[in-house]
Amino acid sequence: MERDKPTHNTRVRFDQTYPGHEEYLLSLYEIFKNITGTPPRIYTRKPDKRTNKVYQTIAFKSLRYASLNYYFELFYKYDETNKRYKTVPSNIKELLNARALAYWIMDDGGIDSFKATHLNTDSFSLNNIQLLQVALKENFNLRTRLIQKRKEQWAIVIPVRQIQSLASIVKPYMHPIMAYKVKGLI
Repeated sequence: MERDKPTHNTRVRFDQTYPGHEEYLLSLYEIFKNITGTPPRIYTRKPDKRTNKVYQTIAFKSLRYASLNYYFELFYKYDETNKRYKTVPSNIKELLNARALAYWIMDDGGIDSFKATHLNTDSFSLNNIQLLQVALKENFNLRTRLIQKRKEQWAIVIPVRQIQSLASIVKPYMHPIMAYKVKGLI
């Protein structure tokens, strides 16, 4: 979500790896095309500092709408210096349904060498991530664990023993090209 200033309206930006996830991005565009101004475009990024590889993405943005401010304000706050940070809303259990979980996995999930599904939560505080874990447990009976990726950055892991349950929850909503992110779907 993008909002330049607290007094501006919000827009949503979607981007994915090109060409690998182009089909998925185009399916998102079909959902949101009525609130966008232009179709998806391909962007070439600057070389990755670690690998020196040049990557491409395919992306589109919605138009700015006051109605999107509600969602922005749920997930973003400003500190005393007016710096923006991500947060998890206290009512996340009410918001997190099977469809939302599927899109979370497709957008910010991954699979590790042990076939566990990871939910990247790097931008959230540990307390916020624990709130997400509670929502996953209470809403879907998914037992998760955390791994620390870097200092002050964690990911939620849905272990292999929970994958069949996860697969049955998200299967109706997963795009086929993203099914690899949940072992039980492929």
